[in-house]
Amino acid sequence: MKINQITLTDLRRMNGKEGLILQGCGGEIKEWMDGINKMLTDKGILLDNTKFEHVSVFQNDGVTCILYPFEDVLRKGSLEVVKTSEDNFNEGVEFHLYVTSLSGASIDLYATTNADGVAKFENVLVSGDKPYTLEEVNTADRYVVPKTQRVVIEWNKVTKKEVENKIIRGSIKGLKIDNETKENIEGALFGLFNINETEFTEETAILTAESNEEGIFTFENVPYGEYIVRELKPANGYLENEELYPVTISEDDEIIEITIENDKIPELGTTATIDGKKEFTVNGDITIDDVVSYKNLTVGKKYTVSGVLMDKSTGKAFLVDGKEVCSEVTFTPETADGEVTVSFTFDGSVITKDTEIVVFETLYRDETEIAVHADIEDKDQTVTIHPQPEPEKPQTGDNSNLGFWIGLGSVAVGGLIAFLIIKFKKKDEDDE
Repeated sequence: MKINQITLTDLRRMNGKEGLILQGCGGEIKEWMDGINKMLTDKGILLDNTKFEHVSVFQNDGVTCILYPFEDVLRKGSLEVVKTSEDNFNEGVEFHLYVTSLSGASIDLYATTNADGVAKFENVLVSGDKPYTLEEVNTADRYVVPKTQRVVIEWNKVTKKEVENKIIRGSIKGLKIDNETKENIEGALFGLFNINETEFTEETAILTAESNEEGIFTFENVPYGEYIVRELKPANGYLENEELYPVTISEDDEIIEITIENDKIPELGTTATIDGKKEFTVNGDITIDDVVSYKNLTVGKKYTVSGVLMDKSTGKAFLVDGKEVCSEVTFTPETADGEVTVSFTFDGSVITKDTEIVVFETLYRDETEIAVHADIEDKDQTVTIHPQPEPEKPQTGDNSNLGFWIGLGSVAVGGLIAFLIIKFKKKDEDDE
């Protein structure tokens, strides 16, 4: 056993060397050495048939410090961490291997995976009865952070540990309801899309799901990231909801809940009249009033009813001076069901024969067509217009007015006779 007395200056020259420094007061240095050798041998840290034979002693602030060099006396091994992941991004991942030694000193080692996804810790002191802790450092946000592992480093062996990175996955739970009644809607089809998607079809969707009788649809096992939920097909009797619903999966096993509302398809009914009548004879300008009854509109939303007159005989638009006769009314309903009147005025002189005119109506919301009432055979939509009758003219050889002319002649003859009687009577009075 050799004991060397050194100074702090000597200690500073031992750059790059490994060793154990113990501090204490009093006691024999040989007893210290024997005790340390026994403890490390019992723990399986010292190599077989080895012990500390050389120590260096120095003073620091009145405390005796003993330096045990680690040259060729400590058992060492290696650790290889094999990194795997769902998306095969395994290079450049950092790992931390650490433990508090028997002496109370902290051992902190770091290694980074290579192109093969392997991080190597070489010449690591054996564990003894206190395993190392292995943890992944700065795990990417898209992964579930792997649990720390306990690692036993064995003498002259390469210990291997596999660390898998699982992508964070969650679920999206949607509820489909009626906008007005809040009742559940069954049978609507939805798609899950990439956040940057611009074309929303079944073909471009990552996943699709249909609402059940409870109005619920789900997208399960959705990987970490940002997405868009959009309706692809509405349920029967409902308008399509074209709104985009952004969602983000950021935690493992989380459930994102969304509620999507739909409006019922509006129902239109029309009753066309002229001065409250279904038939009318031309007398100047003509105004057709079409009372449009509606159901299932959204209160407070702005709508437009646009109409056009149709010629029933041709099935084409009724034209005045070569132009269609159109009209529209914009309104905001105060109730879901109600009615609004659309009026069409045109010059009645264009009616030269009995004409049946049918009113076609289309309902728009936000410039989007949402309902049409266009049935050429619908009597409620139809009015009949008669032209103005022409005055009758007398015709040659027509005896229909013979009585008139005979009467007129009789009056004339009677007047002539009366005139002659009066004339002759006056002459007789003169002769007398």
